[in-house]
Amino acid sequence: MLKKFTRRNNLLAFAVTATLAHFNAVAAEAQGPAEPPSSTSAAPATSDTVAEVVVTGSRLVRKDIEAVSPVSVLGEVEIAQRGYIRTEEMLMHMPQLRTEQSESGRTFVNLRALGSQRTLVLVNGRRLQAGGYGSAAPDPSLVPPGLIKNVEILTGGASSVYGADAVAGVVNFVMDTEFEGLKISTGASAFQHNNDNRMVSRAMDARGEEWYAKGNSFDGEQYKIDIAAGGKFADGAGHVTAYLGADKSSLLRMSARDYTSCALGSDATCSGSFEAGRPNYYFPELDAEMMLADNGSLVPYDNNLANWGNNLSMRHPAKRLRAGAFVNYEINDHAKAYFELNFMRADTRNYYDETATFGMPATIRCDSPILSAGQAAEICGAGGLNLAPTDTFTVNLYKRNVEGQARYWDKVYNSFRAVTGLKGDITSNWRYDVSFLYGNTTSSEQGTNVFVRSRVLNAVNLTRDINGNIVCVSGGACQPYMVFTPGGVTQAALDYMTSDHYIDGDASTYVTSAFVSGDLPLTIPSAANPVALVLGTEYRKETFGTYFDDPQKQGDILGRTQQQDTKGSYDVTEFFVEAAVPLVENLPWVQNLSAELGYRYSDYNLSGTQSTWKAGLNYRPTQELKLRGGFNRAVRAPNVVELFEPQSNGLWNGSDPCAGATPLYSAEQCARTGVDPSRYGSVTANPVGQFNQLTGGNQNLDPEQADTITLGLVISPLDRMNIAIDYWDIKIDDVIGTVGASTALNQCALTGDASLCGLINRAADGNLWLDLLSGSGGYIAATNANLGAWHYRGVDLNFDYALPIGAGDVRFSLNGSRFLKKFQENVKGVSGSRFSCEGLYSSNCNFPTPKWRHTFGATYASDSFWSTTLSWRYFGAVDNPGASSGIDAGINAQSFFDLSGTFAVGDNISIVTGVNNILDKEPPLVSLNISTNYFNTVDGYYDMLGRFLHVSATVKF
Repeated sequence: MLKKFTRRNNLLAFAVTATLAHFNAVAAEAQGPAEPPSSTSAAPATSDTVAEVVVTGSRLVRKDIEAVSPVSVLGEVEIAQRGYIRTEEMLMHMPQLRTEQSESGRTFVNLRALGSQRTLVLVNGRRLQAGGYGSAAPDPSLVPPGLIKNVEILTGGASSVYGADAVAGVVNFVMDTEFEGLKISTGASAFQHNNDNRMVSRAMDARGEEWYAKGNSFDGEQYKIDIAAGGKFADGAGHVTAYLGADKSSLLRMSARDYTSCALGSDATCSGSFEAGRPNYYFPELDAEMMLADNGSLVPYDNNLANWGNNLSMRHPAKRLRAGAFVNYEINDHAKAYFELNFMRADTRNYYDETATFGMPATIRCDSPILSAGQAAEICGAGGLNLAPTDTFTVNLYKRNVEGQARYWDKVYNSFRAVTGLKGDITSNWRYDVSFLYGNTTSSEQGTNVFVRSRVLNAVNLTRDINGNIVCVSGGACQPYMVFTPGGVTQAALDYMTSDHYIDGDASTYVTSAFVSGDLPLTIPSAANPVALVLGTEYRKETFGTYFDDPQKQGDILGRTQQQDTKGSYDVTEFFVEAAVPLVENLPWVQNLSAELGYRYSDYNLSGTQSTWKAGLNYRPTQELKLRGGFNRAVRAPNVVELFEPQSNGLWNGSDPCAGATPLYSAEQCARTGVDPSRYGSVTANPVGQFNQLTGGNQNLDPEQADTITLGLVISPLDRMNIAIDYWDIKIDDVIGTVGASTALNQCALTGDASLCGLINRAADGNLWLDLLSGSGGYIAATNANLGAWHYRGVDLNFDYALPIGAGDVRFSLNGSRFLKKFQENVKGVSGSRFSCEGLYSSNCNFPTPKWRHTFGATYASDSFWSTTLSWRYFGAVDNPGASSGIDAGINAQSFFDLSGTFAVGDNISIVTGVNNILDKEPPLVSLNISTNYFNTVDGYYDMLGRFLHVSATVKF
């Protein structure tokens, strides 16, 4: 392995010398006075240092504008230094953010841990449409990375300015629409990791599996190219910036890392799936779990689990193609036309483990040739069910198709976004802006190597023909599936039972917007500037559709639930007003005291009328000090996915406290959950802790309502030093989400709450895990609902200081976030569903939230051709109150270090290269019950794959 690793390092070294890159060192935030390139906002700019600007969180256009809500800025230089190829990955190091990767390969942005559906994503101040099938949250990978000027992150509700979804805040990608010249950027990156995790290797050895990764791995290669060209036309009246880009990511399976070789249980042993290569069976009439022995006999079940770690993809192979343009054309002094066009096609393949029979119940005759004589005697004889040869019995089959190929889903997403508009001056101090936005995301998914239920049932319903050959009763192309015979599965049977299936999705956004802004002929006597005003209206329509093939509509695809085509839409008409009111200016200790006000009236066709508003105050006693505070009332109407997503069955991990011979709860408590008193103590337990649930949309949802308070201090105590401290408080009522199945089950037993107990639908024998379509299994309803209240509170600290040292400058920066409160009421009015989750993680808290998280950077920029940056990413410890020992007892504090360098080659070429996670630190490991994925860790925070090596380069003309 070491020889192989060295050879690949040589290849990377060659790429470093052969690849060219450059990223412009521009990170000037519109609020910062005389700042060096920076990743955070600190102090606002004064009217003599900036031209008229629009700040994220407001539509006001003023020279003297200062934002009330805190805005952090991720600049172009810092984006380049991190070396990531994908747009969404550039945000991972921001302490306020968490990125979420879906199974389809798309990634979403989650601000303040409040959910991606509560984070509004903008491009140049306008909405980005839904990411497509399965999520209404925007996928920022549509944004061209090569033209990002900066990313502005606003904390706090902004619904009065932008409408619904801006509950946690706003992420605004500001593009370089005035780019001049030609820029070609290329890059390559890969992961390197030393596989030496003793805990997981011991667990794998105990299973007798030795195929797990050992030694050095070099994998996960990614490549990109971005081309941008811009220039003026029509004698300078117009300007166009066009771009074309592509990136490619390689497959990384769970088997590529030793610590993801198997799904871990809380005792650090390998867990797995009950659908195993050696079949397991459940005989409901006998209430017995059996497995197939090597000699063909049936023996009691004994931890016969399948390990999916050798097939599942941690990082999906993907190809993305982006193209688009930004065009401006000045028609005359009062009219400037603009046009934005963005297109992306993403192709990805998501690998799973092999298909299985998934507990499908089959009815089999005692004299069926699928059984050996010994098996028939054991099941149907006097010691078993005592049945006649022509009688039948039911068996739930749990057989993993290890004889066939693994399942995979090919997924294609096409995202298209177009904006056209006209803006200009009405008078010397009034202007207008009228625009239309259309965004559309279509998706097409094809699942391969899946079992068809009806065919499997045919293949196990067997008889003998006149020649004594074993054949299917159904005849035709059916081939016998000898699931009770060791080594009896044939390729002919697999070819008959497997097939493909298809899902198509479509989501569209239409926005028509018009507003005017300017100065009123009204000035407060104590102020120098007049009152600024924005008046506008907006119409928005969201549509959603999901379409399935016939086998899925019939519930005939094993591992997929019965589905029906679903489509729906909603629209909203809105009117909004915004004002900036200078109160006192240019007095001793009152350089500026101003108020910011806003109101939006929204009329939804499905959920009625809503009002949102904001009120804020800015106070700058001196140039070096500013105080700011604001209150925002935000409303988030349910999105199209929450309303119209098809309802389907899935699995949840946990335990049934009323199953087994010694239930956790009393007979009375279990009766509340649907257990018949006669079945108490005899409900069959699931050996792998996976149970059925029903998820999907709900067209009777009410909007969420959120109140946000922000208080901030911005100070510049020294030249080139900026410090910003911002307190934020967000409370959301009628949270749209799902009552966790475990919460519903346990709180029903403890409280008898009718709303929770009504979600539990046990089968006749009390189980919650057998096959649903046949009616032999129960489930818990976890469809979307209005829950209780969430209350989050915290403090952000931004620090930036630059000073000259030697032949250059050293800049120190700190972006930190302290969680003070993370309260969740998962069921309204139920005290047992209320949890304080700051610094904690458990099944009751949606994911771990460290109390403190920061990114600290030290950059040395020489006066010559190079600069270098060392970064420290820190995540505080997280405790689990539900576990005192084992891998789920808590997550220790984690630190990751990154190093990068930028080198100029002449006037037109520069190279960026670096290493993230220098020390090759593994992510903290947790069990499958706590993990937010199948990979024994937590998405969105910690580096999952080891040391990340990157090199990129740009040529500019």
